[in-house]
Amino acid sequence: MLETPPASTNRLPRNAGITLAVLLTATLATTAYTRDSVQSVSYICGDGDRFSVEYRNGQARVRHGIGVFSLTAQSEGEVSRFSDGNLVLVSRNGVATLKHAGPTSSENCRPIGLDT
Repeated sequence: MLETPPASTNRLPRNAGITLAVLLTATLATTAYTRDSVQSVSYICGDGDRFSVEYRNGQARVRHGIGVFSLTAQSEGEVSRFSDGNLVLVSRNGVATLKHAGPTSSENCRPIGLDT
């Protein structure tokens, strides 16, 4: 007489299915939120320096070779200005300047990619 294997060996454990459903839901929710509210721009500067910025709800997250910084909006009319007290990002007419603490700054930075 042939024996049939237990039913549990023919399918994923119940916990794995629930975990997968939760992960898929979280991923879709994050993607929808990100797509609607974040603008990402990568810049290259006159001196070859590069950085990227994620703009969201009055905040700018700057990713640069020296670190990742969260800056708060301090707009001045046509000029977009973001700062955390040490690092300042200024953008006007699509050209950005990233001012570091001290005498250094990255100037004449132009977008090399625009993702919305």
